[in-house]
Amino acid sequence: DRQTIELDRQGKFAEALAAAESAVALAEQAHGPDHVEVCRALYNLATLYGVVRRFRENEATLLRARAIFERHPDAAAPTILAGNAPEGTALAHTLVSLYQVRASHGRAAEAKEPLYAVLKGYRGRETKSAGLDHVFGWLFQLERSSGNYEKAAALCHQLVALRQHVNGPDNHTVAEALNLCGTALHQAGQWSRALATFERALRIAESSPQPRADTIPSITANLAALLDLLGRSARAERRYEQALALQEKLYGAEHPALAPLLSNLSAFYAKRADFERAEELVMRAIALAERSNDDSTILTTLMRLADLHLRRGKLDEAAQVLGRARTLAEGLRGGDPQRYGQVL
Repeated sequence: DRQTIELDRQGKFAEALAAAESAVALAEQAHGPDHVEVCRALYNLATLYGVVRRFRENEATLLRARAIFERHPDAAAPTILAGNAPEGTALAHTLVSLYQVRASHGRAAEAKEPLYAVLKGYRGRETKSAGLDHVFGWLFQLERSSGNYEKAAALCHQLVALRQHVNGPDNHTVAEALNLCGTALHQAGQWSRALATFERALRIAESSPQPRADTIPSITANLAALLDLLGRSARAERRYEQALALQEKLYGAEHPALAPLLSNLSAFYAKRADFERAEELVMRAIALAERSNDDSTILTTLMRLADLHLRRGKLDEAAQVLGRARTLAEGLRGGDPQRYGQVL
Protein backbone atom coordinates (compact mmCIF):
# COMPACT_ATOMS: atom_id res chain seq x y z
CA ASP A 1 0.00 0.00 0.00
CA ARG A 2 2.79 2.45 0.83
CA GLN A 3 4.39 1.86 -2.57
CA THR A 4 1.01 2.34 -4.27
CA ILE A 5 0.43 5.64 -2.46
CA GLU A 6 3.90 6.99 -3.26
CA LEU A 7 3.63 6.09 -6.96
CA ASP A 8 0.15 7.65 -7.07
CA ARG A 9 1.49 10.89 -5.57
CA GLN A 10 4.25 10.94 -8.18
CA GLY A 11 1.71 10.55 -10.98
CA LYS A 12 3.12 7.16 -12.00
CA PHE A 13 -0.30 5.65 -12.39
CA ALA A 14 0.55 2.56 -14.43
CA GLU A 15 3.18 1.54 -11.88
CA ALA A 16 0.83 2.42 -9.01
CA LEU A 17 -1.88 0.26 -10.57
CA ALA A 18 0.47 -2.70 -10.85
CA ALA A 19 1.52 -2.22 -7.22
CA ALA A 20 -2.12 -2.02 -6.10
CA GLU A 21 -2.99 -5.24 -7.96
CA SER A 22 -0.02 -6.93 -6.27
CA ALA A 23 -1.18 -5.60 -2.88
CA VAL A 24 -4.59 -7.25 -3.37
CA ALA A 25 -2.97 -10.58 -4.28
CA LEU A 26 -0.64 -10.44 -1.29
CA ALA A 27 -3.48 -9.57 1.10
CA GLU A 28 -5.54 -12.49 -0.24
CA GLN A 29 -2.63 -14.88 0.27
CA ALA A 30 -1.97 -13.63 3.79
CA HIS A 31 -5.55 -13.25 5.09
CA GLY A 32 -7.96 -15.00 2.72
CA PRO A 33 -10.28 -13.41 0.13
CA ASP A 34 -12.83 -11.88 2.54
CA HIS A 35 -10.58 -10.22 5.11
CA VAL A 36 -10.87 -6.49 5.84
CA GLU A 37 -7.23 -5.97 4.77
CA VAL A 38 -8.16 -7.29 1.33
CA CYS A 39 -10.94 -4.69 1.28
CA ARG A 40 -8.54 -1.85 1.93
CA ALA A 41 -6.30 -3.04 -0.90
CA LEU A 42 -9.34 -3.41 -3.17
CA TYR A 43 -10.47 0.12 -2.36
CA ASN A 44 -7.09 1.56 -3.24
CA LEU A 45 -7.08 -0.48 -6.47
CA ALA A 46 -10.58 0.77 -7.36
CA THR A 47 -9.49 4.38 -6.77
CA LEU A 48 -6.60 3.94 -9.21
CA TYR A 49 -8.86 2.29 -11.79
CA GLY A 50 -10.90 5.48 -11.64
CA VAL A 51 -7.81 7.65 -12.10
CA VAL A 52 -6.81 5.77 -15.28
CA ARG A 53 -10.47 5.80 -16.47
CA ARG A 54 -11.01 2.04 -16.36
CA PHE A 55 -14.51 2.55 -15.03
CA ARG A 56 -15.87 -0.96 -15.47
CA GLU A 57 -13.06 -2.41 -13.34
CA ASN A 58 -13.45 0.56 -10.96
CA GLU A 59 -17.10 -0.25 -10.23
CA ALA A 60 -16.61 -4.02 -10.10
CA THR A 61 -13.77 -3.66 -7.58
CA LEU A 62 -15.79 -1.24 -5.44
CA LEU A 63 -18.71 -3.68 -5.40
CA ARG A 64 -16.44 -6.46 -4.18
CA ALA A 65 -14.97 -4.16 -1.51
CA ARG A 66 -18.45 -3.11 -0.45
CA ALA A 67 -19.60 -6.70 0.03
CA ILE A 68 -16.71 -7.36 2.43
CA PHE A 69 -16.85 -3.99 4.22
CA GLU A 70 -20.55 -4.57 4.95
CA ARG A 71 -19.41 -7.43 7.18
CA HIS A 72 -16.97 -5.02 8.87
CA PRO A 73 -19.01 -1.77 9.09
CA ASP A 74 -16.75 -0.15 11.69
CA ALA A 75 -13.49 -0.70 9.78
CA ALA A 76 -11.27 2.37 9.44
CA ALA A 77 -11.11 4.14 6.10
CA PRO A 78 -8.57 3.03 3.49
CA THR A 79 -5.36 4.99 3.02
CA ILE A 80 -6.40 6.54 -0.29
CA LEU A 81 -9.59 8.42 0.51
CA ALA A 82 -12.55 9.27 -1.72
CA GLY A 83 -13.12 12.60 0.04
CA ASN A 84 -16.39 14.01 1.41
CA ALA A 85 -17.34 10.70 3.05
CA PRO A 86 -18.94 10.56 6.51
CA GLU A 87 -16.89 10.01 9.62
CA GLY A 88 -14.05 8.22 7.82
CA THR A 89 -15.56 4.70 7.85
CA ALA A 90 -14.34 2.36 5.14
CA LEU A 91 -17.86 1.34 4.13
CA ALA A 92 -19.01 4.95 3.83
CA HIS A 93 -16.02 5.85 1.66
CA THR A 94 -16.68 2.86 -0.58
CA LEU A 95 -20.37 3.71 -0.97
CA VAL A 96 -19.59 7.34 -1.77
CA SER A 97 -17.05 6.23 -4.39
CA LEU A 98 -19.65 3.92 -5.92
CA TYR A 99 -22.09 6.85 -6.10
CA GLN A 100 -19.45 9.03 -7.79
CA VAL A 101 -18.71 6.39 -10.45
CA ARG A 102 -22.38 5.96 -11.33
CA ALA A 103 -23.29 9.65 -11.18
CA SER A 104 -20.36 10.60 -13.43
CA HIS A 105 -21.81 8.32 -16.12
CA GLY A 106 -25.35 9.71 -15.89
CA ARG A 107 -26.75 6.69 -14.03
CA ALA A 108 -28.79 8.74 -11.58
CA ALA A 109 -31.21 6.03 -10.50
CA GLU A 110 -28.38 3.62 -9.66
CA ALA A 111 -26.33 6.39 -8.05
CA LYS A 112 -28.97 6.91 -5.35
CA GLU A 113 -28.75 3.41 -3.91
CA PRO A 114 -25.27 3.60 -2.30
CA LEU A 115 -26.09 7.02 -0.81
CA TYR A 116 -29.27 5.71 0.80
CA ALA A 117 -27.16 2.81 2.08
CA VAL A 118 -24.87 5.36 3.76
CA LEU A 119 -27.87 6.95 5.50
CA LYS A 120 -29.11 3.52 6.56
CA GLY A 121 -25.82 2.95 8.33
CA TYR A 122 -26.39 6.13 10.35
CA ARG A 123 -30.05 5.49 11.17
CA GLY A 124 -31.09 7.33 14.30
CA ARG A 125 -28.18 9.78 14.11
CA GLU A 126 -28.52 11.08 10.55
CA THR A 127 -28.88 14.69 11.65
CA LYS A 128 -25.95 14.54 14.09
CA SER A 129 -23.15 13.27 11.82
CA ALA A 130 -21.46 16.24 10.15
CA GLY A 131 -19.97 14.14 7.36
CA LEU A 132 -23.46 13.34 6.03
CA ASP A 133 -23.90 16.93 4.78
CA HIS A 134 -22.59 16.03 1.31
CA VAL A 135 -24.67 12.84 1.20
CA PHE A 136 -27.92 14.73 1.85
CA GLY A 137 -26.90 17.33 -0.75
CA TRP A 138 -26.12 14.75 -3.43
CA LEU A 139 -29.35 12.84 -2.79
CA PHE A 140 -31.34 16.08 -2.88
CA GLN A 141 -29.95 16.90 -6.33
CA LEU A 142 -30.57 13.35 -7.62
CA GLU A 143 -34.18 13.25 -6.40
CA ARG A 144 -34.92 16.76 -7.60
CA SER A 145 -33.45 16.12 -11.06
CA SER A 146 -35.60 12.96 -11.24
CA GLY A 147 -38.74 14.99 -10.47
CA ASN A 148 -39.15 13.50 -6.99
CA TYR A 149 -39.69 16.88 -5.39
CA GLU A 150 -41.34 15.71 -2.18
CA LYS A 151 -38.49 13.28 -1.51
CA ALA A 152 -36.03 16.06 -2.28
CA ALA A 153 -37.77 18.37 0.18
CA ALA A 154 -37.74 15.70 2.91
CA LEU A 155 -34.01 15.14 2.41
CA CYS A 156 -33.42 18.87 2.54
CA HIS A 157 -35.29 19.19 5.82
CA GLN A 158 -32.92 16.57 7.24
CA LEU A 159 -30.03 18.63 5.90
CA VAL A 160 -31.45 21.70 7.68
CA ALA A 161 -31.68 19.75 10.95
CA LEU A 162 -28.10 18.52 10.52
CA ARG A 163 -26.73 22.00 9.89
CA GLN A 164 -28.68 23.43 12.81
CA HIS A 165 -27.16 20.76 15.06
CA VAL A 166 -23.63 21.26 13.77
CA ASN A 167 -23.49 25.01 13.07
CA GLY A 168 -26.33 26.53 15.12
CA PRO A 169 -29.87 27.57 14.11
CA ASP A 170 -28.92 30.99 12.71
CA ASN A 171 -25.90 29.96 10.66
CA HIS A 172 -25.81 30.97 6.98
CA THR A 173 -25.50 27.30 5.95
CA VAL A 174 -28.97 26.74 7.41
CA ALA A 175 -30.32 29.52 5.18
CA GLU A 176 -28.69 27.87 2.13
CA ALA A 177 -30.31 24.52 2.97
CA LEU A 178 -33.70 26.19 3.54
CA ASN A 179 -33.38 27.84 0.12
CA LEU A 180 -32.97 24.39 -1.44
CA CYS A 181 -35.97 23.13 0.55
CA GLY A 182 -38.05 26.01 -0.73
CA THR A 183 -37.26 25.25 -4.36
CA ALA A 184 -38.24 21.59 -3.90
CA LEU A 185 -41.48 22.51 -2.12
CA HIS A 186 -42.25 25.03 -4.87
CA GLN A 187 -41.76 22.37 -7.52
CA ALA A 188 -43.86 19.89 -5.50
CA GLY A 189 -46.75 22.37 -5.52
CA GLN A 190 -46.58 22.97 -1.75
CA TRP A 191 -46.57 26.71 -2.20
CA SER A 192 -47.58 27.88 1.27
CA ARG A 193 -44.83 25.76 2.84
CA ALA A 194 -42.36 26.98 0.21
CA LEU A 195 -43.25 30.60 0.97
CA ALA A 196 -42.71 30.15 4.70
CA THR A 197 -39.43 28.34 4.00
CA PHE A 198 -38.06 31.07 1.72
CA GLU A 199 -39.07 33.79 4.18
CA ARG A 200 -37.34 31.94 7.02
CA ALA A 201 -34.24 31.43 4.87
CA LEU A 202 -34.10 35.14 4.04
CA ARG A 203 -34.45 36.18 7.69
CA ILE A 204 -31.54 33.94 8.69
CA ALA A 205 -29.35 34.99 5.74
CA GLU A 206 -29.94 38.71 6.33
CA SER A 207 -29.08 38.39 10.03
CA SER A 208 -26.02 36.21 9.48
CA PRO A 209 -22.69 38.04 9.87
CA GLN A 210 -21.02 36.22 6.96
CA PRO A 211 -23.51 34.80 4.43
CA ARG A 212 -22.15 33.43 1.17
CA ALA A 213 -22.19 36.22 -1.40
CA ASP A 214 -24.87 34.66 -3.62
CA THR A 215 -27.19 33.40 -0.85
CA ILE A 216 -29.39 36.49 -0.34
CA PRO A 217 -29.74 37.24 -4.09
CA SER A 218 -30.70 33.60 -4.73
CA ILE A 219 -33.29 33.43 -1.95
CA THR A 220 -34.75 36.79 -2.97
CA ALA A 221 -35.13 35.69 -6.60
CA ASN A 222 -36.78 32.42 -5.57
CA LEU A 223 -39.15 34.27 -3.24
CA ALA A 224 -40.08 36.71 -6.01
CA ALA A 225 -40.94 33.88 -8.43
CA LEU A 226 -43.17 32.21 -5.84
CA LEU A 227 -44.95 35.45 -4.92
CA ASP A 228 -45.55 35.99 -8.64
CA LEU A 229 -47.07 32.51 -8.93
CA LEU A 230 -49.31 33.20 -5.92
CA GLY A 231 -50.59 36.39 -7.55
CA ARG A 232 -49.07 38.73 -4.96
CA SER A 233 -47.93 41.14 -7.63
CA ALA A 234 -46.83 44.13 -5.59
CA ARG A 235 -44.63 42.05 -3.28
CA ALA A 236 -43.33 40.01 -6.20
CA GLU A 237 -42.30 43.12 -8.13
CA ARG A 238 -40.42 44.53 -5.14
CA ARG A 239 -38.59 41.25 -4.61
CA TYR A 240 -37.79 40.85 -8.32
CA GLU A 241 -36.30 44.33 -8.54
CA GLN A 242 -34.44 43.81 -5.27
CA ALA A 243 -33.02 40.50 -6.55
CA LEU A 244 -31.94 42.14 -9.81
CA ALA A 245 -30.15 44.94 -7.96
CA LEU A 246 -28.41 42.41 -5.71
CA GLN A 247 -27.31 40.24 -8.63
CA GLU A 248 -26.04 43.24 -10.60
CA LYS A 249 -24.03 44.31 -7.57
CA LEU A 250 -22.67 40.78 -7.12
CA TYR A 251 -21.89 39.83 -10.73
CA GLY A 252 -21.96 43.09 -12.69
CA ALA A 253 -24.72 44.26 -15.03
CA GLU A 254 -23.37 42.36 -18.05
CA HIS A 255 -22.83 38.92 -16.49
CA PRO A 256 -24.62 35.92 -18.07
CA ALA A 257 -25.72 34.77 -14.58
CA LEU A 258 -28.38 37.51 -14.71
CA ALA A 259 -30.17 35.98 -17.71
CA PRO A 260 -32.61 33.67 -15.84
CA LEU A 261 -33.75 36.41 -13.48
CA LEU A 262 -34.13 38.93 -16.31
CA SER A 263 -36.18 36.36 -18.21
CA ASN A 264 -38.49 35.78 -15.23
CA LEU A 265 -38.87 39.50 -14.62
CA SER A 266 -39.74 39.97 -18.30
CA ALA A 267 -42.51 37.38 -18.00
CA PHE A 268 -43.79 39.17 -14.89
CA TYR A 269 -44.19 42.45 -16.77
CA ALA A 270 -45.59 40.75 -19.87
CA LYS A 271 -48.44 39.26 -17.81
CA ARG A 272 -49.24 42.78 -16.65
CA ALA A 273 -49.22 44.13 -20.21
CA ASP A 274 -46.14 46.30 -19.62
CA PHE A 275 -44.78 45.11 -22.95
CA GLU A 276 -42.07 47.72 -23.40
CA ARG A 277 -40.45 46.90 -20.07
CA ALA A 278 -40.89 43.16 -20.74
CA GLU A 279 -39.21 43.40 -24.16
CA GLU A 280 -36.33 45.49 -22.80
CA LEU A 281 -35.67 42.83 -20.13
CA VAL A 282 -36.00 39.77 -22.37
CA MET A 283 -33.73 41.20 -25.08
CA ARG A 284 -31.14 41.89 -22.41
CA ALA A 285 -31.60 38.33 -21.11
CA ILE A 286 -31.08 36.83 -24.59
CA ALA A 287 -27.93 38.88 -25.17
CA LEU A 288 -26.45 37.73 -21.84
CA ALA A 289 -27.51 34.10 -22.34
CA GLU A 290 -25.83 34.03 -25.75
CA ARG A 291 -22.55 35.05 -24.13
CA SER A 292 -22.65 31.94 -21.98
CA ASN A 293 -23.27 29.56 -24.90
CA ASP A 294 -25.77 27.78 -22.64
CA ASP A 295 -28.37 26.45 -25.08
CA SER A 296 -30.86 25.65 -22.33
CA THR A 297 -30.84 29.23 -20.98
CA ILE A 298 -30.94 30.69 -24.50
CA LEU A 299 -33.95 28.49 -25.27
CA THR A 300 -35.78 29.66 -22.15
CA THR A 301 -35.24 33.31 -23.02
CA LEU A 302 -36.34 32.75 -26.63
CA MET A 303 -39.55 31.15 -25.40
CA ARG A 304 -40.16 34.23 -23.25
CA LEU A 305 -39.69 36.47 -26.27
CA ALA A 306 -42.01 34.32 -28.41
CA ASP A 307 -44.67 34.49 -25.69
CA LEU A 308 -44.30 38.26 -25.54
CA HIS A 309 -44.76 38.56 -29.34
CA LEU A 310 -47.86 36.35 -29.16
CA ARG A 311 -49.35 38.50 -26.39
CA ARG A 312 -48.83 41.57 -28.59
CA GLY A 313 -50.31 39.86 -31.65
CA LYS A 314 -46.99 39.87 -33.53
CA LEU A 315 -47.43 36.44 -35.08
CA ASP A 316 -44.71 36.67 -37.72
CA GLU A 317 -42.12 37.73 -35.15
CA ALA A 318 -43.27 34.96 -32.80
CA ALA A 319 -42.97 32.36 -35.59
CA GLN A 320 -39.45 33.51 -36.40
CA VAL A 321 -38.33 33.26 -32.76
CA LEU A 322 -40.00 29.86 -32.35
CA GLY A 323 -38.20 28.61 -35.44
CA ARG A 324 -34.89 29.39 -33.82
CA ALA A 325 -36.10 27.89 -30.54
CA ARG A 326 -37.06 24.67 -32.33
CA THR A 327 -33.57 24.34 -33.80
CA LEU A 328 -32.08 24.66 -30.31
CA ALA A 329 -34.67 22.30 -28.83
CA GLU A 330 -33.81 19.63 -31.42
CA GLY A 331 -30.31 19.57 -29.99
CA LEU A 332 -31.65 19.24 -26.44
CA ARG A 333 -34.41 16.74 -27.24
CA GLY A 334 -32.59 13.70 -25.86
CA GLY A 335 -31.74 15.37 -22.56
CA ASP A 336 -34.87 17.50 -22.14
CA PRO A 337 -37.88 16.05 -24.02
CA GLN A 338 -40.33 18.15 -22.00
CA ARG A 339 -38.73 21.38 -23.20
CA TYR A 340 -38.83 20.12 -26.80
CA GLY A 341 -42.52 19.39 -26.39
CA GLN A 342 -43.15 22.92 -25.13
CA VAL A 343 -41.56 24.40 -28.23
CA LEU A 344 -43.67 22.19 -30.51
